[in-house]
Amino acid sequence: MTLEQGACASTIFAADEGEITGAPASPIMAKRNEPVSRARLPWMENKLVISNIASHSATSLCNSNTSWGPDFASPSQGKLCDMSTKTLYTLCSKEQVDGCVEINTNPVNGTTQQRTVATRKLSVAKRTVSSPIRSYDETDVWGAKE
Repeated sequence: MTLEQGACASTIFAADEGEITGAPASPIMAKRNEPVSRARLPWMENKLVISNIASHSATSLCNSNTSWGPDFASPSQGKLCDMSTKTLYTLCSKEQVDGCVEINTNPVNGTTQQRTVATRKLSVAKRTVSSPIRSYDETDVWGAKE
């Protein structure tokens, strides 16, 4: 088969500089710009990654259309990203503001396991209410504490 017979009709190569036939349609190309909507795997729902590496940004991760994985906290940045909803919270350890989140790790009764709980602090009628927003069965800590 030769070029004149259509040997390269569906490839990125062409005999001339005209339109390339067989190129992906625009809906396929546009799909790459949309947020990833795939469900998280079960292990991601119960895991928190805390990174003490300054270059790891919870804000960038939360704002990325293609990021996917377990919840992520950056103590140096003072942010927690709930990856299931792409919600960014301020850590109370960095800034005491209404709606900030505390991360605490506590032993599970009668076992050697640890459970990490993210608790949101809200001010209601001159009182502070702490409300757990998520608990994690597994917590990974990356890098040394600053």
